[in-house]
Amino acid sequence: CMLEAYQLVNPKKNCSPTIFYGAWYEDDDESVADFLMKLFEENSASLDVSPYVSPEFILDNILPRMVYKDNLSEIQKQNLAYTEYLDLIVLFYLPVEIDALKQNKDPNGQFSIQVSQSVLERAGLSLSEAYEHAVENVKKKTEIIPMWKMLEDTGYPIDLRELNIQLLVVTIDSMYYGAGTLVNSEVLREVSEKIGGDYVVLPSSIHEWIAHPYHEDKLPMYKAMVEEVNRTEVSLEERLSYSIYHYDAARGSLEVVSV
Repeated sequence: CMLEAYQLVNPKKNCSPTIFYGAWYEDDDESVADFLMKLFEENSASLDVSPYVSPEFILDNILPRMVYKDNLSEIQKQNLAYTEYLDLIVLFYLPVEIDALKQNKDPNGQFSIQVSQSVLERAGLSLSEAYEHAVENVKKKTEIIPMWKMLEDTGYPIDLRELNIQLLVVTIDSMYYGAGTLVNSEVLREVSEKIGGDYVVLPSSIHEWIAHPYHEDKLPMYKAMVEEVNRTEVSLEERLSYSIYHYDAARGSLEVVSV
């Protein structure tokens, strides 16, 4: 899944929000440009982020997002708070609503604050505290959706149920950075219960992942599928991983699959 975002950069501001705005696809280019200019002008003053980086706000709202390990050197340069998970990196962000977006057709209008090491230090929080709360918070926002349902909602003509293809899409309610749900063991277990046992994780993008019943003889096919989708369908910025992962229901664990 590839989502479009815009970043409002003002050299005089102390932060530049990245805007995920669902109504792009309903408006013409001129309407989108007018809206972004209006939003830029309304927020031309330096944004006071202090209410959003208090210990209470951070712990109540922090969420995880996943990127591939190849990004580690850049993450370290930016001094972002992170921890490693399998062959992935877990980053953290704080979703913040923007009234102007909500008034202009998009109930999920928001920008996000990336959580750096210095943000945690100023709030007097440890990385382990941030991680623990992010894992808890993402569970509350998790959505597990049958692939046939997503395709049906977009008008896709093929019913996967008739083909006996069992796929689940895992994301969060905003549909942004939903791959962060991989860190929550309860989410992984719930998917297993719906699938009926072991499953393979196909990393669709940083916004969601796909679960399919595990079949060892199909691992090369799964791997090739992920590589093809990454190469042809997913932008570099939204690419999560070239790996595939196996959830072992008996052990309740997730591991990278070697193919």
